Amino acid sequence: MINKHSIYNWLFFPLLAFMLAGSVASCIKDSVIEEEDTSGKSTLSITVRGVTTTVPTDGDYDEYIKTLRIIGYDAEGTVVCNQMHQGTELSLVTGEDAIQINQLLEESFQGGTCTFYFIANEEGYSIYNSSTTLSTFLGNDPDKTTLEGCIVSFAPTADKVPGDYPILMTASSSSQYLKPGDNQMGKVYLIRSLAKIQLKVLKGEKYTGNLVVSGVKLQGAYPDSFSLWNTQQYTGYQSVSIDAQLNNVDNTTPFTSSALYFPEKLGKTANTDTDLKFIFSLSDEGVTNNYEIGIGAGYENQVTDYNIYRNHWYVTTATFLGWQNLININYSVADWTQKDIDLEYNYPTTDCSPVKEDNYSTKVYYVNTTDLSTKLEAAFGLKFSMTAPANQKWTITLDGGNYDIMVFDYLNQDITNAPEQWISGEQPFYIYIIPNQPYSEDSGDGILRISTLTWGGENDLLLINEAKKFNSSDNPSQTEIRIQQIEEPSSSQP
Repeated sequence: MINKHSIYNWLFFPLLAFMLAGSVASCIKDSVIEEEDTSGKSTLSITVRGVTTTVPTDGDYDEYIKTLRIIGYDAEGTVVCNQMHQGTELSLVTGEDAIQINQLLEESFQGGTCTFYFIANEEGYSIYNSSTTLSTFLGNDPDKTTLEGCIVSFAPTADKVPGDYPILMTASSSSQYLKPGDNQMGKVYLIRSLAKIQLKVLKGEKYTGNLVVSGVKLQGAYPDSFSLWNTQQYTGYQSVSIDAQLNNVDNTTPFTSSALYFPEKLGKTANTDTDLKFIFSLSDEGVTNNYEIGIGAGYENQVTDYNIYRNHWYVTTATFLGWQNLININYSVADWTQKDIDLEYNYPTTDCSPVKEDNYSTKVYYVNTTDLSTKLEAAFGLKFSMTAPANQKWTITLDGGNYDIMVFDYLNQDITNAPEQWISGEQPFYIYIIPNQPYSEDSGDGILRISTLTWGGENDLLLINEAKKFNSSDNPSQTEIRIQQIEEPSSSQP
């Protein structure tokens, strides 16, 4: 088992320590214990799952959340909340691997579209080329553009080692519609701001000699700064040289290094001389060879991408097969397990039924007329409502076929071209799928879907066919309704 505490034994590794320059200042004021009346205030209810708030005793901080700040902006860029939660505010929910947070919104908040930013473990970090701590910067209500452009220093000191200290993690939501009062939201993913790098030297199955690995070092350069957010675009850092001795932390292998933690390193190519590399020597039977291996993604003993991306784990494995076959090098790059944060969320409550009561037929036909009522009579009609979460935007998609979509509110007002009014609530909507061309052998079916936007920025398909009454004889999907165009019945032809 890898013991990350051995990282302290590296003579040169203080260069990589993960405490940023400048004193650690807190923007938290002295607390006063008092009951706050939250009645009548708007709130954002959040449940954080899959993380630990227990300080690790084995030096593994990969999963640890010490603080979590939530900053929200309305459509005009006004701050609707900015609070760092810590201590008892992050206490585990009884019987669950979850943390409950009830985030108050500003008293002036009257509802609307908002964007939220999440920053975990902000303490101990500083703004790049500044003496300002990240906590101070975040606590001063930065405007949205400034926050999105925030650059963080990676300026190590000897008393903090990357990975043995809370790792900065961030996420941002897509635009969400919130109402005055209590709100329950969807899902986001926290992304670590660091990448993880590791070297393994192994013996091939047929090799029986006594392989000795020595002189293992990490050489090259690492970035002195990184973007607070996962933009995969920041290349404005300066490269800092490193020449660090590495030690074996797993005696069951010829050599396994501790996992090393770095910011992402972007914009590099195979010809860049500042790329990170492992160097080491292999000795057996009186023979010694020296090796240099680049770090990145690649195959067939060659690095093809020297970029180092955050939240990824880069493992370089050199397998010694004997002096006749030398070594085989494998580059493994995998997503470093994402931390899921489930913001208290139940599957949306929807109700879908045919406009023509108890008629679940999805067959429609084209009528050559300008009379809307006649066209709607020949169309597919769906009565749709989403009562929870309320005040949430939803959207319609229709793939395949030749159809028009029309949407009416509960007052039968045409709001087809006003999708900003497609907001969930108690009142139903009426959705019609209308053929816009006469039937032919090439007329295709249309797949109707309705979705609402999740916090991860992806469309969450709603259960519009939950009871599977639409398309019941044809293996129906709960999230789809298949519309079938047929020939116009002879009785309706002129």
